[in-house]
Amino acid sequence: MVDAHLKWVNSGGRHGLRLELPGENHKNINLTGVNLSGTDLKGALLANARLSYTQLTMADLSGADLSGADMRMASLNGANLRDTNLSGVMLMYATLESVEIRDIDGQPTGRYWSADLTGAKLAGANLRGAVLKGANLTNADLSNADLSDVDLSDVNLEGATLSGAIMGVVKTPSY
Repeated sequence: MVDAHLKWVNSGGRHGLRLELPGENHKNINLTGVNLSGTDLKGALLANARLSYTQLTMADLSGADLSGADMRMASLNGANLRDTNLSGVMLMYATLESVEIRDIDGQPTGRYWSADLTGAKLAGANLRGAVLKGANLTNADLSNADLSDVDLSDVNLEGATLSGAIMGVVKTPSY
């Protein structure tokens, strides 16, 4: 399954098969270092999963339960995390940046796809050193989350709950 997905990723979707596991139970799974870019994991149960160093670029994790997951150094650039449960997740030094959209020839278009964490539950999550540049955190729950050394440049925090969040040194845009 993963091999066919890697072939799909490496061929730009021309060969292999996209990994689609929406709503499936993969609690405690170990996918450390696996390239799951573009995977469909909508509504999946991935609580306590080991996903450190995993590539989840442009993956759809909307509505998934990732509570307690180890996602240190994971790449979630352009991922859809809308309404995802990320409570207690370890996201230290993970990247959740925008992805530049490219045309069919691989040329930059000047348009970007942001990581979407609208309504995500990040209560108590450890995001120390994470890069959230350009992410959408509208109505996200970041209460008691560790945001020390987090890059919040161009992040939308409208309606986000930050009560009890550890801010430490936070990088914000300079105007």
